[in-house]
Amino acid sequence: MNMRMIKRRSLLIIFHLISFIGFSQPVADFSAITTTICVGGSVQFTNLSSGAVNYNWTFPDGGVGQTSTALNPLITYSTAGNFTVVLTAVASNSVSSTETKNAYITVLASASATLKTAPTTNNQRLCLGEPLDTIRYTLIGAQGATFSGLPPGVSGSVVSDTSGGTLTIAGTPSMSGIYAYSFTTTSNSCSPITVNDTITVDASPTISLTSGNASQIVCVNTAATPIDYTIGGTADSASVIGLPPGMTSSFTSGVLTISGTPTITGSFPFTVSTSGSACPPATSSGVINVDPDINLISAFGSDNQTVCVDSSIVDIVYSLGAGITNATITGAPAGITGFYTTGNFTISGATSAIGVFPYTVTTSGGACGPATASGTITVSGRPTLTLTSAPSTDSQSICAGSFITNIEYTIGGTADSAFVSGLPSGIISSFTGGVLTISGSSSQFGMFPFTVTTSGSPCGDSSLFGQIAIDTFPNLQLISNSTSDTQQVCINTTIDSIIYQISGNATSAYAVNLPLGTTLSVQSDSVIISGTVTASGIYDFMIV
Repeated sequence: MNMRMIKRRSLLIIFHLISFIGFSQPVADFSAITTTICVGGSVQFTNLSSGAVNYNWTFPDGGVGQTSTALNPLITYSTAGNFTVVLTAVASNSVSSTETKNAYITVLASASATLKTAPTTNNQRLCLGEPLDTIRYTLIGAQGATFSGLPPGVSGSVVSDTSGGTLTIAGTPSMSGIYAYSFTTTSNSCSPITVNDTITVDASPTISLTSGNASQIVCVNTAATPIDYTIGGTADSASVIGLPPGMTSSFTSGVLTISGTPTITGSFPFTVSTSGSACPPATSSGVINVDPDINLISAFGSDNQTVCVDSSIVDIVYSLGAGITNATITGAPAGITGFYTTGNFTISGATSAIGVFPYTVTTSGGACGPATASGTITVSGRPTLTLTSAPSTDSQSICAGSFITNIEYTIGGTADSAFVSGLPSGIISSFTGGVLTISGSSSQFGMFPFTVTTSGSPCGDSSLFGQIAIDTFPNLQLISNSTSDTQQVCINTTIDSIIYQISGNATSAYAVNLPLGTTLSVQSDSVIISGTVTASGIYDFMIV
């Protein structure tokens, strides 16, 4: 019985041991430093497996194939194609794992070049002086290249990497022409390849003055000296803009000719431009100055302006033709003058004269005779305002309800009317025939400063000031006890004070027939009667 128990335990121990060992599973994996090579090139493989002790590699290579049991084998391929790699990793208990990478290795018979920029960049056309649109290829199986046929100013370069490199062609052509260029791959065991393309560099259009003067002075209604421009490069024609009326251009056999007779004066800058080329046009400029020329170049209307006396005018500026050497002004008022600087004549200044002054500017110098320009300077006087009634009428005092003495002002200069402000009600103003009159009466009481102001002048306003004082009639009002002005007292007895308030235009008062011993005093606006009666009698008194 004991022997059976021992056997059972032994079997159980073996079973657990087998189960523990069988739980370990290998994992096969690998990588390669490069997966694209040339025929005859080698690939270094790196084993990334885990849980294995033996390794079985299979390398189909387009021939009989290769095998290896090395940990990290180095395999050489002698046939072009895409090839699979198989690795079987075997654990110590003979359990295995297989990793298959289909078409993992690419073996090239020759290098390759793939255009990576726009499809037209490898065969492009551009103008002389323009930068080339960069040409870029991706190289496989080549890490360098030699270049031939590139335009001057354009070069090629290669930046290499593990599988090949990046080829770049760039620059700015410095010479026109058709350039059949090529590059041939180098470096690596792949057979080199040659890529052929074309860069066409068009010559820029040209323009050159071959006869005549492109900057000339011509008298009006006189034929100009013809001007010839020769057109070249890739241009096949030309045109001109900016010529004065009466002058034209023609194009024959590569030559543009400007000729004719200008019919108006002035300065006429012109531009000749080529056409017919795929490249930007060439241009050339000149100027036809048609004399005798004088033109207003200051603000429109400045040659006919109105200013106030003693005020500066807005400068009047004329441009003068190229042949003119001086200019003078006539008709301007004193203080307003003109001065010449090369190409311009300026009128400026101020005057104390009043009136309308037509003026004329006359040029001199040059072969085409004088030119003239005219305008008008109108000088306006300032407004005037004068008191023409009696000198004291602009400051008078009246009683309420009384009429004032008429106040008159005469309007002159450039004023055409006047108005007044500050008058009391009832006193009014009227304007007739250049005279403003203030008249009327008012029941208002007080001081009324007033202002008379002109209007209608372009040169501002003029003002004068006055004052009307309106007072009430004098008044005396009893403000003490209502019976205090009628009282009976004993002799040598003090009376009750009698108090009156003064108003209106009265400022003082006196009494008639007061009892002996009493007196009248004025304090501010009050009249006071007080004292001790020293004589008997009846006293009818009066305050004036």
